Amino acid sequence: MKKKLLFLMLILIIFTFNVTVKAKTASLIGCQYGFMDIDTKSIAEHVSSKLSSMNYNIYKVYSPTVYLITQKPYGGSTLLDSSVIFLAGHGDSTGIAWMGCTNEKVGLSMGTLDYTTEGIQYIGIGKYSYRNTQFVMIESCNSAKGNMNITKQFVNRGAISSLGWTTEINTISAKSWNTRFWDKIKEGGSINEANDYANSAWYVSGSIKNTRIYGNGNYRLNSVFRLSNNNKKIIDNREYNYNNIEYNVDNVIGLIKKNINNNFDIRDYEVSEAHSNGKKIYDYNFTINGLHANIGYTVFTIDNKITKIYDNTKGIEISNLKRKMMNINYKDNQYYDVEEEVLKNIQ
Repeated sequence: MKKKLLFLMLILIIFTFNVTVKAKTASLIGCQYGFMDIDTKSIAEHVSSKLSSMNYNIYKVYSPTVYLITQKPYGGSTLLDSSVIFLAGHGDSTGIAWMGCTNEKVGLSMGTLDYTTEGIQYIGIGKYSYRNTQFVMIESCNSAKGNMNITKQFVNRGAISSLGWTTEINTISAKSWNTRFWDKIKEGGSINEANDYANSAWYVSGSIKNTRIYGNGNYRLNSVFRLSNNNKKIIDNREYNYNNIEYNVDNVIGLIKKNINNNFDIRDYEVSEAHSNGKKIYDYNFTINGLHANIGYTVFTIDNKITKIYDNTKGIEISNLKRKMMNINYKDNQYYDVEEEVLKNIQ
């Protein structure tokens, strides 16, 4: 009888251990830096709600200290041992830091040693192993710039995949970009697919598209719930695929006029570009008399060849919109929201 009881207890312990190990955990760090500075706390909270809807156990730190970052909330595992890690703050390729949200200034560096500089206590992420980490996102300026950077270091130390930004970014578009990214992840999309889906839309600040992915970009955080291609829930911009046809960027105007809008006039659009994970992305933003509307076309290219064009005009009648915008008085920091038909501030 005792042997049978011990056997049952052993099975229960093993089962409990497996459930604990396999539990999905997500750690998020953000900070309200203070007056006239960025608020990455609200961005982290927004991402937290997306991850929570995917049944992740959430650990949030919005007043970062060395203790809060290195404590062990998951039965022996630190915040830096989570399934998903989201970091949002000021930074560069070597690290990220949070100041002003608590009396303690703290940061993470890509090195293996802890150190203090300019009053900021940096924790070296290189001394940790990320063998249980599936994905890391570092939303800060230049977090993936150059050949050696903090985003890449997470993968070097064991994480399956990571994503960072190769240029300075403006947080004004961060929530919208993250909404699309994590919605695609929830629907079963891979890291690469979620990145492309987020980048296919229009944003006030196009720098949010300057992303780089390290590790396995084809990894799916929510593969169990993946939908078939015939049952997609996310459809809000029409995609034109040219992967199997040889068109270079010089053909963009002709392709849009032929397949999407035969009244397309390049003079009504302002063109900008971004670089994301091997792709060059061109945004054609509808602009009249210097006033930008939040519609247009997004073109993906690889090696100067067009792969996809996205129609982000939202079904708006362009000629009517043009007449309306020509009579609008606006300030330099405003754009026109075509759905709400109001001017909105860029900052």
